[in-house]
Amino acid sequence: MSMPTATDIGNAIHTLIAAGYTVGANDGNLCFALHDEATGEDTMGVINTKSGLGLGIHIKGYGDCCSDDDMGQPIYIEKYDGQLMVRVYGDINSDSPTHTINLEGARLDKRVTEEEQG
Repeated sequence: MSMPTATDIGNAIHTLIAAGYTVGANDGNLCFALHDEATGEDTMGVINTKSGLGLGIHIKGYGDCCSDDDMGQPIYIEKYDGQLMVRVYGDINSDSPTHTINLEGARLDKRVTEEEQG
């Protein structure tokens, strides 16, 4: 039996993801597919967990200012100064995020109960 090629592995990953599986690798990446219900098409993506500082999200066909084509991570989730933040790089020609979202208001301990609503 011969060793699988990179194309064989890529096709196998695509098949698994299309079937609804999340595929992880020893390199710290998690592969996923975003399904477009309107067109029926899938867009492949990768969550990079290697940096230790946060999660970089790469989506095929999208990038950021400082990365090679199809290697960028236009979405980055990090814990910064004690707060969970999402940084979105929505302009490939700018090295600054177009949106920074602080998720501290979404903490479970911030939920107002029915009794508190009065």
